[in-house]
Amino acid sequence: MADVIGTINYAHGPTDTAIMSLLGEVQLAKQTEIQRRASAVYGRERFYAGGEMRFFEPVKTNEQREALYGARRAVVAAYPIAYLRHRMTEMLRVIGFSGPTSWKPVYTSYVEFPTDAEGVQQQARSSRLQQLIAHWVTALASTRVFRPYWYLVLALVLLPVALVQRNRLAAILVASGVSLEAALFFMSFRLDFRANHWLIVSTMLGLVFVLHAHRERRRTHARAALAR
Repeated sequence: MADVIGTINYAHGPTDTAIMSLLGEVQLAKQTEIQRRASAVYGRERFYAGGEMRFFEPVKTNEQREALYGARRAVVAAYPIAYLRHRMTEMLRVIGFSGPTSWKPVYTSYVEFPTDAEGVQQQARSSRLQQLIAHWVTALASTRVFRPYWYLVLALVLLPVALVQRNRLAAILVASGVSLEAALFFMSFRLDFRANHWLIVSTMLGLVFVLHAHRERRRTHARAALAR
């Protein structure tokens, strides 16, 4: 759904007729002003197939899912530049490069929306210790600690350093985190901080191994100098 809506949003002036010909049997909530409606819900995943302003009708059958997959392929093929613009926008959101109003990496409530508590028929409460931890973490939510793009930049710096050091473990760790982020360019469909967890962990571990290797090399040089 995200790729269809995002690509239509960035497409250059498509008509409703042209869009409907690409969507095939996909059921839309309304078949008029399609691009305007796509722009209205873009980046608001909750309304892609839900709520009064939904773009799609809810998908319930395998046939409807197959139709949606086919529509995605058709829309992407018809507007490849718009698709890449959409994917870049999604990627910038995923790594926290978007504005502070749309970036919410910390969730401390039991459910994301109060109305969801009715659906699960339960309302969990946090202990005092959890509330204290949540207070500290929430205070850091708007800082660079929770901005994954800083870890991505650090990983891109660490990777060549690890290669020069011939530090295989550090290089593999950092490369795995960068590779995951590269995959997210095409695979991420919602703003989710946890998608970056491995990037953060692998980068920090790689930093530790690179610094350790540098320290050991300095010690080796110092010992060699003393031996002379």
